[in-house]
Amino acid sequence: MTRSEKMQLVTLHNGSLNFDILEALSESELDKLVSQVRLRVVQQEAEQAKTNLALTYAGLRNLESNFSKIKNKLGAFYSVEQVRKLIEADDSFKRSLVWDDEPFKEVRAQEQADVQHEHTERRKFSATVNALSAQGFNVADNDANYQQWLAQKDDIVVSGSASSLSEAIILGLVNGLVPNPEAVVQDIDQKSRAALLQSVQSISRLNLNSPYAGAVKRKILSESTYAELRERADLCGSLADSHSPDPSVNGLYFCSLFASVRDNSQLRDDMEQTKERKRLRSLSPQELREENQRVRSFDSTLQRLESDQTPDGFKKLRPETRWKGQEINLKSIARLDKEDVKSLLRLFGKQQIDQRILETRGF
Repeated sequence: MTRSEKMQLVTLHNGSLNFDILEALSESELDKLVSQVRLRVVQQEAEQAKTNLALTYAGLRNLESNFSKIKNKLGAFYSVEQVRKLIEADDSFKRSLVWDDEPFKEVRAQEQADVQHEHTERRKFSATVNALSAQGFNVADNDANYQQWLAQKDDIVVSGSASSLSEAIILGLVNGLVPNPEAVVQDIDQKSRAALLQSVQSISRLNLNSPYAGAVKRKILSESTYAELRERADLCGSLADSHSPDPSVNGLYFCSLFASVRDNSQLRDDMEQTKERKRLRSLSPQELREENQRVRSFDSTLQRLESDQTPDGFKKLRPETRWKGQEINLKSIARLDKEDVKSLLRLFGKQQIDQRILETRGF
């Protein structure tokens, strides 16, 4: 190859280098540029072959005439994305090519599935944060918070710190989440209260013949917090169901319990006692004797066990440890309001609470 041919080859593939610049180069320098150009051409041709193969997978028939038409439109080197944009913008050009299948059919189907999946995940995020906001974990349902969750989701889940968005928010693991404006908080609260009242009425908990029916309605719509009211409704409902075989009598009992001055912790204790009485009634005489022995043994050691502390100064979290009459597990923690969760963390430490959540995740 003559020097002139070398210079023509280089300028053909690198327009920034003119003949004057190349003329000043030594023969070895010019040869180095020629080698670089040839290597780049080989790489481009290899990439173009991959692109053409991808186009055949996307439905284009493997004909030289097809690729020639594309080159005439886009130049010697083009991408799959450029071809797709071209045929979507120019239907006549699309029809000038020979296709074995609908162009990019599988790609379009996957894109639609991805979009549907994204919409589903976004709706799940909305449902979760709105439910948690009603329980006192105030998180705005907006795209910025959703993107924060997506950015941190893998790290949180892979590390085992939490298995779901709800758990991650409860434990305060998602950074950068912004709260709802006060007006939205109030709107969520009122809608949640109205839905709770509707639920209580739909399952015949609210006996309108009860002298406490009005107090129950007023309490649900305007007193306490939604999280406490929802728990109260569940506790009173369970206690009422165990009260008698007559649903109407149980409805009256539900209203009297709900409107009473007993707080939720006392109702939890009542529920635990009711469960315990039911369990004891199911035991045989021998099982009762064994139970009494177990209780005496437990009582003699509980005070010593509960007073133990972890090396970092937190109270030890035992399998039998209770919080407000409830076992400490993922489900019971999820029902607590934000202040109770903070109290748990101060008492037992984040490490023990996280471990308990991991241990009880499947229950």
